[in-house]
Amino acid sequence: MHDDRIMTVNDPAAVEATHLRIAELVQELHSRADKDSDTVVAELAEHAAVEIPGAQYAGITVTRNGKHIDTPAASHDWPILLDKIQQRHREGPCLTAAWEEKTIHVADLETDARFPLYREERWPRRPSDPSWRFSCSSQARRWAH
Repeated sequence: MHDDRIMTVNDPAAVEATHLRIAELVQELHSRADKDSDTVVAELAEHAAVEIPGAQYAGITVTRNGKHIDTPAASHDWPILLDKIQQRHREGPCLTAAWEEKTIHVADLETDARFPLYREERWPRRPSDPSWRFSCSSQARRWAH
């Protein structure tokens, strides 16, 4: 099955367009007077799963003091599990995005050598989609994946 939303990090225009769309969503959600912050974060996770090219699920990861991470919202249990694995091993794409304040893209976790402990625990549990992509980007110290 082909997903037209899949992009590569070699396409700066597509990456920029995605970042701008997520920023627009954040502004739209934040400006709604009828929503509390928990609802806004939950809706952002749901929208991110749709807006981020290639995403199956999305979660909002919040880091505190570079030591602890929380997942206040997720479109599925999968992002919550991934955050727990990253917390346990102190490595992973979202933690790296938080610490380095930049976008992290993992096109193929099986061959990516940056997160060996995370990969070892996460890989057998992956969703059935073989073209699964992982992208984290920073916005106000919150990360989507």
